[in-house]
Amino acid sequence: MSDFLLYASVVALFLVCILVVLVILMQRPSANAGMGAALGGGAAETVFGGESANVLSKMTTTLTVILFVLSFGLYLGFVAREKPSVKALDAAAAASKLIPYSCRTGRCGTCRCMVVEGDTLALSDETGLGAGEKAAGWILSCVRTAASDLVLEVETLDGLSLPSPRTLPCK
Repeated sequence: MSDFLLYASVVALFLVCILVVLVILMQRPSANAGMGAALGGGAAETVFGGESANVLSKMTTTLTVILFVLSFGLYLGFVAREKPSVKALDAAAAASKLIPYSCRTGRCGTCRCMVVEGDTLALSDETGLGAGEKAAGWILSCVRTAASDLVLEVETLDGLSLPSPRTLPCK
């Protein structure tokens, strides 16, 4: 239903744009009247009589407000329509499972994981994987999101112990 409303609003926006252009073209030409004068104009006086300038000014203002309201509403509608997706790498970090990573764009292959159970969706290209790796079921967790409950096989950094920092004298 929401898709229908969004696309119906796109059609309404298109019609309002056409009406704005037609109203501008109906304005009476004068020396500095702008686009209406340049394209001939003057049709409004035959339709609206002597009050054509007042009527056209109100119509232009009203249609412009409608145009901007529809545009903003469509922007909000399409933004709200997109579902936020949590990358598998970020979900693992939130669960205190640290997966090694580097680029976070799918190019380096550092965050390579094997899908044991579940389905994932690619958020962008996985250029860090070869065709054979993809066929074997490897994914890059930085550019994948879970489509269902997910179990990954990965070398984590959980048991990694780093040497303690030291200060060395230098000259």
